[in-house]
Amino acid sequence: MKSKNGIAQDIYGCDFDELSGGEKAAITKKHTAQKVTRAAPKARKSTVKTSGYSEITFGRPGVNGTKTCIVPNGTTVQDAEKQANTNIDYKKEGFQIKKSTHYSVGQILKTSDIIYDGDLVLICVGIDSAR
Repeated sequence: MKSKNGIAQDIYGCDFDELSGGEKAAITKKHTAQKVTRAAPKARKSTVKTSGYSEITFGRPGVNGTKTCIVPNGTTVQDAEKQANTNIDYKKEGFQIKKSTHYSVGQILKTSDIIYDGDLVLICVGIDSAR
């Protein structure tokens, strides 16, 4: 990353202190842009896993955020949803797979289907969850 003086030397051929107000502003803007372009740190993912449990994530399209819960292997969609406390209206909403290693993306789930580790389940309006 170049200093303000280094950028001023490249563009104007003089030190930063010798520039006019507008030129200093342009150099400062270029200097600040260098800092912004750094790579963002990678999110740390938990490396601790306990066998016998699955991490499930529920989300609603158009509503920010997701809710994640950890349930015993073999848990049904309905039981996992209750633990995540998403307050689903079973008459109006249902479940659809967004990401899974077991189900196809877009597959509609019944409340009695088993949920697997790493599944991302959408809660969508207009899906009959009573099937």
